[in-house]
This record gives sequence, structure tokens and C-alpha cells, in this order.
Amino acid sequence: MVELPSQVMENWASEPEVLRTYARHYETGEPMPDEMIAKIQESGHFNQGFATVEFIEYALAIVLAALVIPVVELVKWCQRRRARG
Repeated sequence: MVELPSQVMENWASEPEVLRTYARHYETGEPMPDEMIAKIQESGHFNQGFATVEFIEYALAIVLAALVIPVVELVKWCQRRRARG
């Protein structure tokens, strides 16, 4: 049950329909304006480009490791074979 509040905040609290029910001005009680809700929605995409580049970087590192390690092993095998004569 301790996970429920964080799931609510993460998945539903920023939905426009939900925001309109609880996000109200502290003096007037008016709901949050649609323009401000739109800004909140747009801010969810902030720094997404960096996250994508970081993901691609890790994927490339894994692919390169998969390609390089067999080559290194092949070189070692060739060196051992040459050393035997």
C-alpha cells in the first residue's frame, strides 16, 4: 500500500481532468488555468533528448563490446597459435 500514493502522483495527478479537481488557487478557489496545465504537460518532455542520446550511447557501447571482445579473443588465439610454431 505504500506504493499507491507514488503511483497516483506519477500516473494520474498531472492529468488535466485530475488537476482541475484539486489544483486550486489558495485564496480564490479557482481551478488552475488551462494554460498553466498545458505548461505542466509540456514540461514532462524536458530533457527527453538527453535521455534518448544516453540510451543510444549505452546501446552502442553494448554493441561495440559484443564486436570487440570476439576480435580480441581471435587475436589472442592467433598469437597462441603462432607461439606454438
